[in-house]
Amino acid sequence: HELVFDQVSYDKTRTDMYKALAQAAADASGVDANAVLEKVKFLGTSPNAGNAVGQLVKWYVKFGRKNGIHVTPTVLVNGIEEGCISSGWTKEQWVEYLDGKLAA
Repeated sequence: HELVFDQVSYDKTRTDMYKALAQAAADASGVDANAVLEKVKFLGTSPNAGNAVGQLVKWYVKFGRKNGIHVTPTVLVNGIEEGCISSGWTKEQWVEYLDGKLAA
């Protein structure tokens, strides 16, 4: 997405970027932008606590490394690597794939 290009994001604060990305998520998927912002809110439990999303990313990276995943895109579904998934998939391809998984 163009929001993360240097030309667009260079002079923005972290808060500015979070707001823009939350709105992009809302526009693209219908999620509540305020709910997204709540997930990236500073936890404040320590000076370097981060946010809820950062904690999840750390867990997923650790899980992936334990399972021999060191490059992206590698996608796991229900803990099983799905080699057929491509980083170039369209929204329609994701919907078709996920609908098939949900129907099973």
